[in-house]
Amino acid sequence: MSFDNFKAEVVKHEACQHKLFSYVAEEAKETGLTPAQFDVFRQGMLSRISPTITSITQLANAAASGHDDQVFITAVQNLIEEGGFEVQDGKIVPGKTHRNLGEQAFNSLAKHAFNLEPVTMKESEEHPRSTKERVYHIVTEHMYEENPVLTSWLQERASGGDGKEQKGMMGDLFELFNAYRSHFPEDSFEKEVLPWFQAHIEVIQHPDLGYQVVLSENSVEYQHGQRAEADIKQYLNLEENDVDSLKKVLIDAKMFLDTQADFFNDILDRVHANRRVGTAIPAEVSFNRTMIDGNSPGEIGGR
Repeated sequence: MSFDNFKAEVVKHEACQHKLFSYVAEEAKETGLTPAQFDVFRQGMLSRISPTITSITQLANAAASGHDDQVFITAVQNLIEEGGFEVQDGKIVPGKTHRNLGEQAFNSLAKHAFNLEPVTMKESEEHPRSTKERVYHIVTEHMYEENPVLTSWLQERASGGDGKEQKGMMGDLFELFNAYRSHFPEDSFEKEVLPWFQAHIEVIQHPDLGYQVVLSENSVEYQHGQRAEADIKQYLNLEENDVDSLKKVLIDAKMFLDTQADFFNDILDRVHANRRVGTAIPAEVSFNRTMIDGNSPGEIGGR
């Protein structure tokens, strides 16, 4: 078994390109989501994203302790990006962390479209709403302790697009947020939502079609995946005939992916169960409003 075959086994797992994200986006466009549905989805996503910086720190610590310079550099690069740091005039300047941007984006949509109170990532992670969510966090923490390089790569594969054909979790999430763009007053969408997505994927504004995700190998999300793949290849250091090593790692990989898929399926089940709880909020608003960008009613975002 070659690494390419090993990778193919991982990529075909349901946890990679999970149906949860496209389902929620399509539900929003077709019938609208109820506040209860979005509340379930928001809590699950914030809980999933919350430990990102902690996990990368575990990766950095393990690499530093093991004198693995390649993986350590990957972790530091990812921490700089997740920390929102930018290089200006040769100096590293702090900005907003990606998790703060994500929290802001979800709470902005919750407020403007669903009239929900804000929640924090910390609250979402510390108060899981299901056993499968709790198990996911336990398994993830354990995996980062036992095999951080493998776990980092698996998380990137299960959330990031490939930059060529698949837009990944962030791309599907943007479809949901963009569907509700007309609920945002003036330039709130640009200030409160776009920064989080543009920190991960390439989003452009088409003059006729509105905001669109562009598959790009230059996106941060894609680069994270490429670094993680280079690291796992070095870590495994496998020859074509090293079948036993690959099989053992594949068992661990599938165990983690099964746990993540269970968590995503649990969110999906609870989102679906709340379809009749409250009134669905249509993605489009029907009342007149003068937009700051000059769009007439019904032309917001080119829809």
